[in-house]
Amino acid sequence: MKTGFDLSTQSILASSESVKKLRNYQIGESKQVSLWQNRGKDIVYDDILGHTLSYYLQGGHNSYRKTDKNKRGSPKSICVIPEGSYSQWHHSTNILFIHIHLTNQELKSFYAETFNKDARLCALPEMTYEKVSDVKNHFEELYDLLPLNNPALMDEVTNEIMVRLLTIVDKRVKPLNLKGGLSRQTTQRIRDYVESNINHKLTLKELAQVANLSQYHFQRLFQQTFGASPAHWVNRRRIAIAKELLKTSPDCPLSISQIAIDCGFYDQSHFTHTFKKTTGVTPKKYIALIN
Repeated sequence: MKTGFDLSTQSILASSESVKKLRNYQIGESKQVSLWQNRGKDIVYDDILGHTLSYYLQGGHNSYRKTDKNKRGSPKSICVIPEGSYSQWHHSTNILFIHIHLTNQELKSFYAETFNKDARLCALPEMTYEKVSDVKNHFEELYDLLPLNNPALMDEVTNEIMVRLLTIVDKRVKPLNLKGGLSRQTTQRIRDYVESNINHKLTLKELAQVANLSQYHFQRLFQQTFGASPAHWVNRRRIAIAKELLKTSPDCPLSISQIAIDCGFYDQSHFTHTFKKTTGVTPKKYIALIN
């Protein structure tokens, strides 16, 4: 069974003798940033797990996808390799490139959270050697951050890249005719309830009652609509709100213990454990890195 990033583009690259991993950073549980050098070796990605956003930093002028030889690689080119896809790539010269790897759940949940839309509308298509100026600038910023080993800022920049790419995709992809899932009104009611009660425990039973559904049906429909379980989504919102509070703490000091309470964690220890598991750093370290 595929788990984690075991069958990602990253593991495929790592198995090649002509490809060298120069840097790798795990950002929480569901995202990785890595820097690679390919010394002119063809690569095949077959039924990969997770999505990959790729950016050529140097070289790649003679590179092409074997099913589309008219498009040629070059520095500042962007490729998107979606989960489950198959692609063959020809490389004959050295390439320095950066990859962002993310799980399908991270992509879907991020889309639902950021765009306030049904997660099933998030369809990430393949992109081959495209040039998008604002996305390019953020990839260059991400590259500059790598030597600093700052996962907090890298997370911020990768989120900006995802927002811009998904905005482009949203305009290109024909909307799906969705069936099932939570209604738009119920979805908004759940969103509003979670935001208004983020400092409370928020049980499955409680959220199901807000939706006027049984716990079983609510959990199934919620997963379809939000791209994650209710527990995962609530935790995601707790962490997102905590990040914003931690960012403002130098100017308007809030203790970490108070932020823990305000975001619905049992205590500071629970908050610190969950925050580090999700982001890769403790709240105290996050404050130092982000500022």
